[in-house]
Amino acid sequence: MAKLILSSFIILTAQLVLAQKIKKDEVDKFLGTHIIETSWEPIFKEDKLGGSKWWNVRIRKIDELMILDCKFIMNSSVFSVNEKSPLMILFTNGDKVELYPDKFEVTCEGCGATGNTYSGVPRLHVGYKLTDTQQKSLNLLAVEAFRLYTADGYYEGEVKSANASNISALINLVNKK
Repeated sequence: MAKLILSSFIILTAQLVLAQKIKKDEVDKFLGTHIIETSWEPIFKEDKLGGSKWWNVRIRKIDELMILDCKFIMNSSVFSVNEKSPLMILFTNGDKVELYPDKFEVTCEGCGATGNTYSGVPRLHVGYKLTDTQQKSLNLLAVEAFRLYTADGYYEGEVKSANASNISALINLVNKK
């Protein structure tokens, strides 16, 4: 019985610690805009001898505008994206969505760092404004893979099933506010 109680406690604690959270929920005192931001959550991580690839996301909502904020590391490479560089997301049912950044972005050392992890490695921090249709797809479907187009080509990866619904969970969390 004690083992069952201890196991239940550990599982509940892990869910509370690892669960997606609202990190910011406030009204800007100068602009009067309502800003909601979630915690950063992993979508993709691959560590190999030749380098690491990471893709972490959060949802930021400013009034009715929803933004998918992304942080990328791609093999410690310096790379850039522009307004014509899509982030393509493939869902498990075969549907796809293409997201485009608003502006040119280039990696820089520590940009997009979350804590000290890889803070000295080139990263890209870029936001993608989501249309209602894109929000709906990201909310209802599980992510299978992604492809990030850059000025020099693209990076892609397969998303593990444990992370496939993280974007959906973040959108649901923001929409409940």
